[in-house]
Amino acid sequence: MNKILSLFLAILLAVFSTNTAAAARIDDLGKVLFVGDSYCMGANLNNDGGEHVDEGWAVLAATQLEMTNYALACSGGTGFFNKNEGGQDYLSLIQDYVNNNVDMDSVRRVIIFAGYNDQWHSYDEVMIRGEETLKYIVENFPNAQVSIGMVGWHETNEQYQQQLANISSQAYRDLASYMGMEYMEGAETVLVDGENLFSNDGLHPNRAGQERMAAFIANYLNEKLQEQYATEETPEPILKDIDKKFPIYLVAIVAIIIAVVVFIRLRLKH
Repeated sequence: MNKILSLFLAILLAVFSTNTAAAARIDDLGKVLFVGDSYCMGANLNNDGGEHVDEGWAVLAATQLEMTNYALACSGGTGFFNKNEGGQDYLSLIQDYVNNNVDMDSVRRVIIFAGYNDQWHSYDEVMIRGEETLKYIVENFPNAQVSIGMVGWHETNEQYQQQLANISSQAYRDLASYMGMEYMEGAETVLVDGENLFSNDGLHPNRAGQERMAAFIANYLNEKLQEQYATEETPEPILKDIDKKFPIYLVAIVAIIIAVVVFIRLRLKH
């Protein structure tokens, strides 16, 4: 009887410790700074014209990953070159973060995932201001890797679609290449290949669109985590797809049921 109970406790300990390790591993990437525009802010996702940052792609991705060590530098209307009504662009958002925090060394990855608003400017303008912004990041976040992805689309306006492809998408990709940074492949098609991903204004993602962007970022960061653990001598098993994570608590429940059945049978024998 004691041996069975010991085995049962060992199983439970292994199950819950594995779950804790899986949840903690994502923060081994270090602090992540998400940079974005109104998409990041969850603008108009409920067709109400308001912002819902807790339902925007950045917070959704962090939630999927059980990430606790992250920050946002997002505001509607921003771009590398484009400024919103408050005069903000990506650079000023990042500068605000630097001026209000003292943990720049802890930031290990900067994710720039946006681009809709830069379509209104020339390729050269976006490249020049983008280079300035990325150099500022390098200087102020010495331990950070920078990943860039252009995500932006209009559901029906073909002119905007062409501008996004020819200006924003091309400039963001070229900036990553020129600066020796990583472009997140597939970012520009995240909102293009699906259906019913936009709110009533045709340009802001609805809830389904936000979830699609969040899944893209979650999978991307999980891949970075796999790469990090692959360099270690004894890596733990890594989830290959965040959307397919096995419900570990189900294993614990099954173990409890088995232990109870065994206990009852042993009691009946006595």
